Amino acid sequence: METAEDCALVYESSYWKNELLVLAGEIARLQSWPIPEEGDCGEDLEFRLERALLYSAFVIRILFESNKLTDKMSGMSVPLVLFPSLVDDWDKVSPVSKRFPDSKYFDWDNSSKTTMNVRSFSNQLIHGATIITFEFDERDVPLGFLVTSDRGLNRGLFRCLFSDWLQVVRMIAADEVISYQVVFDRDKGKWTSCYVP
Repeated sequence: METAEDCALVYESSYWKNELLVLAGEIARLQSWPIPEEGDCGEDLEFRLERALLYSAFVIRILFESNKLTDKMSGMSVPLVLFPSLVDDWDKVSPVSKRFPDSKYFDWDNSSKTTMNVRSFSNQLIHGATIITFEFDERDVPLGFLVTSDRGLNRGLFRCLFSDWLQVVRMIAADEVISYQVVFDRDKGKWTSCYVP
């Protein structure tokens, strides 16, 4: 039976990797500007930033699922801060209420540093259980974003700095597969692959 890892969603990855560089430029530009609290301009900037984050996560996932990245990329992690969940049973929380990160759901005072595999964190963005929320400095310049998926809710809410996400996006965009080996594993009864940078 064929799995997601066996399916190639895209043939030529260079166009997608170039798209990642465009998205990285968009994120870098947008996150360096103060976002006004009121008016259409602020909402438009937040939408464009949110779109670039979601789209970059989706492109990264496509590249992983199409086997267009080296093994080194699949081992890469994103540095995060975890705000633990305060909820014992998320099924009892209204779907509308849990969309907005709130102090009654997450412990803002007991955060901890953690890391997450890039592919898994991309899924946190794609399958967000909460609305992507931005963290701002004193000048209203976005520093990072908060997100979690339905699968991550029990663990908590994750904060990622834009500088860390940009580093990941740029590294994946620069990743080049030079050689690809496919070997049949007789013990497992399936084909395995290995990428060489």
